[in-house]
Amino acid sequence: MKKIYLSRILIVLLGIWTLVSCSNEEEKAPVLDVSSNKADFTAEGGNVEITITSNSEWSISNPVSWLQPSQTTGSSGSTSVKLSTEANGTGSTRASVLEVTASNGQVRRVNASQGSMIYPSYNTSPLPPDATGMSSNAVELAGKMKLGWNIGNTLEAMGGENAWGNPDITKAYIEAVKDLGFNAVRLPVPGSVCRSGDGKNRTRVDEQGQRSGRILCRQ
Repeated sequence: MKKIYLSRILIVLLGIWTLVSCSNEEEKAPVLDVSSNKADFTAEGGNVEITITSNSEWSISNPVSWLQPSQTTGSSGSTSVKLSTEANGTGSTRASVLEVTASNGQVRRVNASQGSMIYPSYNTSPLPPDATGMSSNAVELAGKMKLGWNIGNTLEAMGGENAWGNPDITKAYIEAVKDLGFNAVRLPVPGSVCRSGDGKNRTRVDEQGQRSGRILCRQ
């Protein structure tokens, strides 16, 4: 009789232990949720808010400086994190991946991207193009260019048009190029001298501009 009684007690205790173990396992199940796996920013910059929910401590790994989270660590519960960016004046789209890692072993990733401003930050109010005398826009002109000839090492030569051993660009020269089947000419001029503040270089820029204009009018 005693053996039966003890057996029943053991069965009850085993059942209680099983229930408690299952309950503990459920409570310890790792949790890490991020409200969104994307954070898209406009070129002007701004904020995007995400919510991190976890049952353990977590941290954010941020490999870039242009994207700043309001906090990079947190504990169990739900936490709102604000991601912030400044205006993107780099001229190209930028992207990064934030990695949220919890101490319970879970990992989540947030893909962040930001488009670029059309104009750099120092030229936020560009002047409209002057199309006076133009019968085609830039795209249409590019479509008309079939075969081009580069007249380099001439007008950009520091010392004059013949300084690097090339002949003057004459009407006969341009016509000969055209007769060979070329319908576009590239005419480089030195942009570096435009950055100089001395009068000599500025005068030379004016002269080269006038010379370029005379060459183009001969075509």
